[in-house]
Amino acid sequence: MTKPAPTYVEQLAAWVRESPAPRPRQDKNLAAFLAVKADVQAALAARFPAKTIWAHLRETGRIKCRYETFLTHVKLHTTEQPVPPEAGAPTGSFASAPAPLPETGPHRTEASVPGFNFKPAPDKKDLIG
Repeated sequence: MTKPAPTYVEQLAAWVRESPAPRPRQDKNLAAFLAVKADVQAALAARFPAKTIWAHLRETGRIKCRYETFLTHVKLHTTEQPVPPEAGAPTGSFASAPAPLPETGPHRTEASVPGFNFKPAPDKKDLIG
């Protein structure tokens, strides 16, 4: 006796079993980052380097993405306004904002660059000699 031909559902089930595992969803990294976003902002406001923050979050298992992915999420999803430091956050000279640099002299303008004089409208006598 011969075997009946497999149905489409059986063929599909065999194909799924034999196919490689799907790639992980990329948005799971974003969801993990958004879960730790407040902690990242607080650590950045305390002047910790981004690589140190990423290494700690990865070692503790809070995120699993690569450093480049972490940096992308930091740039896209954190605000420019620093988060006020919480209790227990490190304090000291690295936690305060750097003092502005004093101005040391007059700034050059386009007209004050020596040796070059740009004129947007050329002189006809200079073009035809």
